[in-house]
Amino acid sequence: MPKILCYGSINIDDIFQVNDIVKPGETISSSNYIVLPGGKGANQSVALAKNARPQVSHAGKIGQDGRWVLDEMERDGVDTSLVYIDPVQHTGRAIIQVSESTKDNAIVLSAGANKAITLAEAERILKERYEKGSWLVLQNEISSLPEIITTAHSIGWNIAFNPAPCPKDLVSSGFPLNLCTLLTLNESEASSLSNQLLGSTYVDKKITVADAESISKRFFGSLGNLRVVVITLGLNGAVASFTLQPGEVKTVFQPALKVKSVDTTGAGDTFTGYFITELVKSYDGGVTEEVMQRALIYGVVAAAISTQSPGAMRSIPERDVVIEQIRDAGWTA
Repeated sequence: MPKILCYGSINIDDIFQVNDIVKPGETISSSNYIVLPGGKGANQSVALAKNARPQVSHAGKIGQDGRWVLDEMERDGVDTSLVYIDPVQHTGRAIIQVSESTKDNAIVLSAGANKAITLAEAERILKERYEKGSWLVLQNEISSLPEIITTAHSIGWNIAFNPAPCPKDLVSSGFPLNLCTLLTLNESEASSLSNQLLGSTYVDKKITVADAESISKRFFGSLGNLRVVVITLGLNGAVASFTLQPGEVKTVFQPALKVKSVDTTGAGDTFTGYFITELVKSYDGGVTEEVMQRALIYGVVAAAISTQSPGAMRSIPERDVVIEQIRDAGWTA
């Protein structure tokens, strides 16, 4: 299996359990408060590692206050030897409200050391760790990201990008989306990128499977190196479109696994990690519908299981638990 390097954020999550997410001008009390390890990058690394040991490394930056997060990642099988410890910056923080009534969440980020990553640091790591067929997994929570993508592409990395968060000026800022091999998007991110790249608008509209396929086909026409687009549809499952040659696009849909959710924080990261590892195991410049379906199944099942426990990183399930749930659902593991 090709090696996977996740270059991304590492956070400390301050989680407040609330009845309903706070509104502007409102002060509310929380019914519970816990501190957990997190960050989209760290979460995705753990999900990747739980499905692909021992092939996953994480690169990033933390403050002195975040060493315990690295310990947790290491216990989950992630190589953290590429993480810098900044003597000045604090570790990134996420202030998370989780609604007891809807199970939705709202998140405020303080980037800290995540935004102190330099291109020089990244370039050294990318050159030292590159092997033919290797994959670089990225999110949009660290500094120097456009330069990292450009450098990685020039070296030969396959690039999987999850544009979360997805600012409204991502495309107009000249962000090198065209150098990415794979995009993983939720409905909000797909809507935003579709509007920015194509001028189409899906605001306040649930994206259907047909919408997802249409969006993906147009992305392939606009982004020359793109080969796979995955759009998660929440409770409705996920859609993956892929192209083997110009003009030929295939689409696969996988319904969600129905569970009783407690906390959806980190579900998208869990999906991304499990999906990418299943895909990468069989990727050699292209994939089959069977491989794509399998990757989607692992992604949606792992994500569903993760919502049954509070927190993000600690709720990511082990591979054997995912396989058991897949078989119980009557799907092929």
